[in-house]
Amino acid sequence: MKYIAFIYKDEHDDAYNALVPDLEGCFSYGETFKEAAELYCEDLTPLPKASTLEELLQRDDLDLEPNAIPQFIDIKI
Repeated sequence: MKYIAFIYKDEHDDAYNALVPDLEGCFSYGETFKEAAELYCEDLTPLPKASTLEELLQRDDLDLEPNAIPQFIDIKI
């Protein structure tokens, strides 16, 4: 299933971080954008329905970094 991950560069240590708002506990980081996109997801079965980008951007509880880039990620568990 495809989910939207927000990938951004951390200004403190130059690492890239990835966050998938639809999947609690699904996160990643790496030295490159590609490494950050290789997500670590733990105990996520069954997978919830994926939100659209518009739905995610309207969430009040989502505090995204200004430089976060949305990227579709295929999650297979």
